[in-house]
Amino acid sequence: MRDDLTAALQAAGVPLAQVLDDPDGQDTIVVASGITLLPHHNGSVTVTALAHDGHGIREAIAQEAAIGCSAHTALHAAGFTVADYDRTANIFRVQPSEPA
Repeated sequence: MRDDLTAALQAAGVPLAQVLDDPDGQDTIVVASGITLLPHHNGSVTVTALAHDGHGIREAIAQEAAIGCSAHTALHAAGFTVADYDRTANIFRVQPSEPA
């Protein structure tokens, strides 16, 4: 399902985040704002909007909100079952199903 989600996001112009492991191994560094996809054993995928680490807090919050909303709208429009949308955290889950 991850490939299908990626294709739907890219078709809608929603960017994918580029994330690197922090050298200290304790965190990650977001080098390009966008969406991350985390697959789960039950087939669902957690979708999270991330802003580039170089942005200030206010700008990052606004950017994550815009990216998360765009991703949610794009995947819902593509027929995916979207659940648990937390607009505050810019995170939601896509349940396993075929796009319409």
